[in-house]
Amino acid sequence: MRSVYYIFSVAVVFLLSCTGKTVKDEKITIVMPGKVELYNPFMGEKLPNPLLTKSKYRLYTLIDASCASCFAKLRKWNEFQVALAGDSSVCFIPVCHTKDNFEILKYHFESDSAARLNVPLVLDLENKFVAHNAALVDSYGQLTALTNNKNEVLLKGDPLENKTDREKFLDQIKKNDRMIP
Repeated sequence: MRSVYYIFSVAVVFLLSCTGKTVKDEKITIVMPGKVELYNPFMGEKLPNPLLTKSKYRLYTLIDASCASCFAKLRKWNEFQVALAGDSSVCFIPVCHTKDNFEILKYHFESDSAARLNVPLVLDLENKFVAHNAALVDSYGQLTALTNNKNEVLLKGDPLENKTDREKFLDQIKKNDRMIP
C-alpha cells in the first residue's frame, strides 16, 4: 500500500510542476507608469512623444535625476543617440526618476549646464517606473534595454560603458533592419 501512495505522490508532484511553459517562452516587457511628463527646454514647447513612436525599436534607459554625477551619463547618451540618429528604426527614451521633484534636473537645464539633448526626457512623476520594471533594474539601480515596438525586451546591458553590450545592441538593430524587405 505504501508504494501506491509513493507513486501517487510522485505523479501529483510531477503534474503540478508541469505548466507547459518555460521561462524562455515568457516575454519580459517594459511597463511605463501612467503619469509622465516630457521635458527638454532646448527643444521648445512642442515635444515629440517618444512613447507614441512607430519606430521598430525603443532604447530605454533609466536616469536618476537627483544624482548630480548621472548628468555626465546624459552627455554620453546624447552622443550615443546622435550616433543612432541616422537610423529611424530606433527611438531613444530616457526615463528619469527622482527624489527631489526634478529640481536638480531643471536647475541644470535652466542654468545651461546640462547636455543639450536632442530628445525629450520622460519624467516619471510618481516614481513608479522602477517598481513596474524591478526585474530589469540591476543592483546599482540602472536599466538600459532595447525593446521592439511592443516594449518586449530584446537586449539588456550597458552600451555606454561595455563595448560588448554596445556591439550586441548595434548588431541587433542592424541584423533586423537587413531582414526588412
